Amino acid sequence: MLVRVLLHLLALAAGAGAGLLGAFVHQRTDHGLPTGLLIGLGLTAAVYLTLGLLTRSRSGPLIGFLGWIAATIVISYVRPGSDTIIPANGRGTGWLYAGLLLAFVAIVLPYGPEGPAVLGRPPSDGPPTGR
Repeated sequence: MLVRVLLHLLALAAGAGAGLLGAFVHQRTDHGLPTGLLIGLGLTAAVYLTLGLLTRSRSGPLIGFLGWIAATIVISYVRPGSDTIIPANGRGTGWLYAGLLLAFVAIVLPYGPEGPAVLGRPPSDGPPTGR
């Protein structure tokens, strides 16, 4: 039980960390390519999938997303006299919607003792199906 609680606290912190890092780099472009957005979303996807594999359940990516969205909301709040971290432009909107979509995909993946079944692993011999 304690290990599960610690894993979920780690998931919350990892999601918040990915949200903060991605919020600061998503506006970067190199030679016209949105490299910052791609790096931030890649990090976010990696965090979500890793949390699902660590917890072997959908609760890991879900709690990671809660940390991600909390950090994103806090960092996007416009304070008087400060810069906007997530502006209302294409990359800012892409960061928010794509992060939400990645969370949805990571949460609906079927996690089991061997990880997501969609990663190409053959299913293990489980209990009889009653045939």
